[in-house]
Amino acid sequence: MSYILVFLLATASFALIVYSFIPDQGAIIAIRSRKEKTKEFESPVIRMLGPILTVLSPAMAGKGSERYRTRVKQLLKSAGLDGAIDIEELLALKLVLFVTLSAFCLLYRIPLVFSLMIAGFGFVFPELWLRDQAKARKMKIRRELPFMMDLLTLLVEAGLEFTAAIALISDRLKDGPLRQELRIMLREFRVGASRVEALQSLADRINLQEVNSLSAALIQASQMGTSIGTVLRAQSEIMRAERFQAAEKQGAEAASKIMIPLILFILPATLIVIIGPILIKYLMR
Repeated sequence: MSYILVFLLATASFALIVYSFIPDQGAIIAIRSRKEKTKEFESPVIRMLGPILTVLSPAMAGKGSERYRTRVKQLLKSAGLDGAIDIEELLALKLVLFVTLSAFCLLYRIPLVFSLMIAGFGFVFPELWLRDQAKARKMKIRRELPFMMDLLTLLVEAGLEFTAAIALISDRLKDGPLRQELRIMLREFRVGASRVEALQSLADRINLQEVNSLSAALIQASQMGTSIGTVLRAQSEIMRAERFQAAEKQGAEAASKIMIPLILFILPATLIVIIGPILIKYLMR
């Protein structure tokens, strides 16, 4: 009986919180209309929780410091979720997880210390997940970037205009984050953005050192009238050299990283296999 009472109280509390946050219908319609334009970015999790986040997000407007909001917005851009979920919806998701896990802990009478840990984890989990998504997306872009650079260099040096070369590459690349970013840049070109503006926007969204260097070099070439093909060739060689140096560094670090498992696991097992039979034979004498 007590379990049922706790569950009903937790459910009623959550319902009251949700009801107090319900905005007017106009705000909900505005958010939904924005979502219809950015469905290509949505993940299954966001699509499943979309209705709840849509209801709660207007109440989260202005919450959090400016520094925090700027950091989260950059994470959303780097994760490719800038069009699918905004900072208000992320805060709403944190609230939903915190309340849900708190109700779960109350229902099963979990000790207070563990309840605080579980509810706290639910509160910080969306940002941890977002940071992981951004990191994984950057790694994918970093792997695809050298091939894209080589192809772009060849097309531009062959006489193709920069925008046309980007359009051709976006059709040739396999589906992934780099292809998505190139298509966003093409859409910006179509709505009237200059090359400098599109490149700055690209660097701001991805927030990757290689892309920042490439964008800065191309912007400088556009402003000074330098040949883009020459700049692309130089950037491609620099990128290839940096990638080779990074691979050498990882290879050098692998030797030191393998020492701990070697000493703790492999060496004792080897000694057991070698010395074990000798020791058993000696004891049986």
